[in-house]
Amino acid sequence: MRAPREYSHIQTLGSCAVGVAVALHLLVTGCTDGTAQLIPSNYKPRPLVQAGSANLLPRLSEALDGWDRRGRVTATQVDDAMCLRIEASGAEQASRVLAAAGDVREGVLYRLGFDVKMTPDTELDWAADYAGLTGWLTARGGGRTLEGAVRIEELRRADAWLPAEYRIFTPPGTEQVTVTMELHATTGTALIRDIELVQERVDAAEERVILQTPSGDWAEVTPAAGAAAPGQPILWVPGGPDELLPRSTPTQDDLQRPLELYGTPGEMCVGMVGLTSPGPLTGVTLTAGEPSGAQGGLVASPEVLAVQYRARRTDFYGGGNTFHYVADTFSAAPPGIDIPPGRTGGFRVKLRIPPGAKPGTYESALQASVAGLSVPVRVTVYPFAPADLGERVMHLYADAGRWETMTDERVLAELADIADHGYNSISLGCRGTARMEGNTVTAYQLAEPTVRAARLLLQSGLAGPVLVYTGNVPEQLAQQMGLQRGITREVHADQWPPQLAVAMVQALKLIREEYTRLGISDPVMVAVDEPGYWKEGSPERLLWDVSVARQAGWKVFDTSSYLPSDPLGQGLDYHCYGGRQLFMDGGRARQVSEATRASGQKLWYYCTGAYSGQVGNMARNRYLAGFFFHRCGADGTASWTFQRPRGDAFDDFLADERTGRRETGQACITYPDPARPGANLDTPQWEGLRQAFYDHRYALTLQQAIERLRKTDPAAADAAQKHFDALLDTLPWNGYPHKWSSASDVSLSAVRRQIAEMIVEVGG
Repeated sequence: MRAPREYSHIQTLGSCAVGVAVALHLLVTGCTDGTAQLIPSNYKPRPLVQAGSANLLPRLSEALDGWDRRGRVTATQVDDAMCLRIEASGAEQASRVLAAAGDVREGVLYRLGFDVKMTPDTELDWAADYAGLTGWLTARGGGRTLEGAVRIEELRRADAWLPAEYRIFTPPGTEQVTVTMELHATTGTALIRDIELVQERVDAAEERVILQTPSGDWAEVTPAAGAAAPGQPILWVPGGPDELLPRSTPTQDDLQRPLELYGTPGEMCVGMVGLTSPGPLTGVTLTAGEPSGAQGGLVASPEVLAVQYRARRTDFYGGGNTFHYVADTFSAAPPGIDIPPGRTGGFRVKLRIPPGAKPGTYESALQASVAGLSVPVRVTVYPFAPADLGERVMHLYADAGRWETMTDERVLAELADIADHGYNSISLGCRGTARMEGNTVTAYQLAEPTVRAARLLLQSGLAGPVLVYTGNVPEQLAQQMGLQRGITREVHADQWPPQLAVAMVQALKLIREEYTRLGISDPVMVAVDEPGYWKEGSPERLLWDVSVARQAGWKVFDTSSYLPSDPLGQGLDYHCYGGRQLFMDGGRARQVSEATRASGQKLWYYCTGAYSGQVGNMARNRYLAGFFFHRCGADGTASWTFQRPRGDAFDDFLADERTGRRETGQACITYPDPARPGANLDTPQWEGLRQAFYDHRYALTLQQAIERLRKTDPAAADAAQKHFDALLDTLPWNGYPHKWSSASDVSLSAVRRQIAEMIVEVGG
């Protein structure tokens, strides 16, 4: 495996750059001292500097000149401003408006901004692929859509104007940029004002760059630094772990803030510390003493890791052709990190509170190896044990095929780490050999890697349902039966010969017996992924999968986002909806929950892991797998995917070597550690999932404490419940459209601390 490429012209390893010109020279030529670069030299950058522009879209007028309309679209005066008014069209084709900006150029970063007000009476059309106000910001040229189109999506319904922003960096051949918006709703209205498409202003002082990669050019959208860099080295604590980036500079609050860690015995507490310097620093280390208090020492010291910052695309599919710098991985830092002038180096601080720790407050300090710098550390140990999740399931797509190249010791260590992050269920593959007499399957022997994976899973103690992917088996049987090669990929399942279904039922029964013999008594079959009427062949395949599974006595799991009233939502035991069906709208979540439970299905959802916006931060995964899991009341949640890199896991800008088409971003919650084959590098998105597990447990603990209190003091219990509900209501049901401003890691930690205080007060 290749060593990771380091991305970003803001170096954390090496100290060669001063100013834009020198920095760019460094990016192109590389350092001469052998230290790693944050942008690989073969990805040449160039400065991103733009003067800005006026609005490039047609001016709004009552005649809507220059705007193409369909359905109920008008221009109207609201709150002293001319607005687009898009009314719901019910069962008719969605009302739509389109405008094009022709005065655009390739290689420019454009920003679409507007204010939206969707009336509270708006009923979203959940039968549509995308409900609410949706559309596209698209670059076009040569009569076709170019790469990097950005989906517009707004679902917030409120009697207030809410801001929205989208960005696109125009690829070669761009001749125009189009904006389309349509309202998928059965009732209600969307108002849009102050809509503008402008060339974004980017000053040279921001030092933003454009990366030139095999998959095209990508523009940086990393925000500019706030305050000026300090005149001397400063060690400081940001407001939250997600707020520390290479260009970050401390505020006055940051300079006075101790590193505060909270938890119960056995928990992993995390924090970030930054070191900003006006001049270059080399080999900086951070050491921590054992925290102590009136109750004695904690018998544990924080572990300090170095933060590696890299460039990652802002959208998994490349929408907008933009990237940003993120805290990508954490690793041991000997002999220290190098910090270039005017930049900030990051340290990750982890503390496992010992299982036998006494409740109370402990204090210590983190000491830097330069200028006598230090920051105080305060550790609070709570006096309760959080509840477990009971029958609720946290499932991980574990990519267990990787285990074939790993030792048993490494696999078990990985499974222990997975369990420590709250997961009690994973997926396994199903490779094996069928023995056939004619068209009859008489035996099925699981391959040794599959047997080993099952054995190690059982040895790890993960007790949740074991999902088994059997999607490869029909083609295997078809080949042994002499059927058309590739029949299961090229022909819809409703046209497969009946004898293939008979053979599949026989094989599934035998596979089930094999798993039972290994100790997995109730495996769950994974049916076709994400079926939909828009996805050719998938409806027929789902019905086929469910039919053969039922005949063979298997339970069925599927990632179907259709209600049980629809054929694509029927026959499932574990109904795992795309998260949009739950987290986009509270009303829709209740509808889905009621319909799913009424049909006797387990309600699961999946929307966490390494999807767009989740890489390089804790907040997104932490909220959606934690407090949201508690609030929506689902039976299970699934995260995709643990580690499925394509090529170099540290390169987010790959193109297919054969076709030249760009690949997606790296599908990785964690990354392989090049220095330790079989081991993994920790990431913010992975830590966010562990903290989500803790958030959920704290919420359950408080809820259980309130129910116990209700037996002796109903009035006090009612008051506590009201307080708890109000506390959770400070978090948005859906953090996405709020740009996560009110569901940040800072706000999530604040809610958890208040819950902990309530647990102590109520008597948890």
